[in-house]
Amino acid sequence: MKVACLPNPRKTYTQEEIASYLKQKGIVRWVKLGDIFSQEYDACVDGRETNPVVGNPGGDVSRLAEAVIAVGAVAGRHFNPGEILKVFDWYLSHMGRFYMHTDEHAMHHLAEFLNEGYGVKRMGGKKFHTAQEMYNFVTNPDPRLQVFLSRYLLDPRFVGCGHMKLMMTKPAQYGMSEKVLRSLSVAFFDTMWNVPERAGQLAYPMLPGDHKEGAVVSIVIPKEELTDKTMIPMVAPTDGKVSVFVNHPQVVQYLNKKVAYLLARDGKNIIKDLDVDPEAVMTHMEQLQNEGVRQTVSALAWGLPVYTFELGQ
Repeated sequence: MKVACLPNPRKTYTQEEIASYLKQKGIVRWVKLGDIFSQEYDACVDGRETNPVVGNPGGDVSRLAEAVIAVGAVAGRHFNPGEILKVFDWYLSHMGRFYMHTDEHAMHHLAEFLNEGYGVKRMGGKKFHTAQEMYNFVTNPDPRLQVFLSRYLLDPRFVGCGHMKLMMTKPAQYGMSEKVLRSLSVAFFDTMWNVPERAGQLAYPMLPGDHKEGAVVSIVIPKEELTDKTMIPMVAPTDGKVSVFVNHPQVVQYLNKKVAYLLARDGKNIIKDLDVDPEAVMTHMEQLQNEGVRQTVSALAWGLPVYTFELGQ
């Protein structure tokens, strides 16, 4: 069978158009790097987010999964779900915020699935007519249905983050562990549903509409070494007209390093007999991050122009 490679059907943007977009009011917001974990959060690179973000493929769930896998690789061991839950709790305690997103398509497909057959029977006849109805239920379900619902929220068919879906369906290509991703997702939803004092630390937005990204944009800061006091530009991926994938490679590397060092330092207090070299953890995390970006860009942004913009105040 002959396969033809067709051009990307999305509208693409020139470098000049992106430069003009970045100059618009409200598209860029400057924040102190040290506030990212405590007061802000880094989001996914998804181009449907309307608020200024620090772009990191997958957001916190991707970073923490990479950290857990890197620590396990350096320590020469695998962690059970209970140990991964402890790492998740540690992350919330030390980093402050945790981001994982879904989208309207995932909620719509989940609603369709639950509205038929065993699903509607298990839901006691309850039906969902819109993605918003499904999302509202997912964020605050009947406690008796939590275990049932979580089974499907962990199904790649109903995962709204493209990067996370790829990691779950092609774990070997990402150097990823499906068990780690599932354990972190279970911890996320359990915290959102059952730990009210921590639920406010979680961000679980439902991104609207279709992917219309017309470029991949990397944002870099003209500074040799980042510190917690460095001012960094958060960028809105879309204003409703222009839509781009936004990535902050320097900031992501800095935040990954912080997580690697803190997790290595506190590892013995989280998991018994865990003792790892933070530099080795960081090196492995960088390898996973770089390969993950490469795989996702190839899968979701094939044919799009790639630009790097250096922004300074």
